[in-house]
Amino acid sequence: MSSGKDHARASKFLALPVAVASFAVVDDPVLALGAVLGCGIVGQVLSPDLDQSDLTRSDWLVLKRAGVFGGLWLAWLYPYAVAIPHRHPLSHAPVVGTVGRVLYVTLPFLVGARLLDWSPVIPAVVVRLLVGVFFGLLISDVAHWAMDQKH
Repeated sequence: MSSGKDHARASKFLALPVAVASFAVVDDPVLALGAVLGCGIVGQVLSPDLDQSDLTRSDWLVLKRAGVFGGLWLAWLYPYAVAIPHRHPLSHAPVVGTVGRVLYVTLPFLVGARLLDWSPVIPAVVVRLLVGVFFGLLISDVAHWAMDQKH
């Protein structure tokens, strides 16, 4: 089985090629920046291995760098970790796992906005950045899945 360190290295390694490819395809530097962030950073924090109830390497990094907020982040993710078995398709399958984790993480904001009847106006540049982040995260997840298939 690939280690968390191997998965993190793969995400970092892929970040630049993903950005170059996305810029070449859509000619949008904001989307390319999002792809770099999604693959190189978000891909490590929001990895398919969030389905592990034990602390992972990326969990320790979040705790170290974010302190109390990191603890709150991990507390929010704990129900997800115990509800989904490790390497289950809901967490590890490309696209399905990515969408599921993104929905789980954003759920409180979506519910809160709905309850408050609040419809934020999100600038188009931010939407493009978030699309790039999602694309980069998806590529990171595909790499994670492929590495896990070898073992």
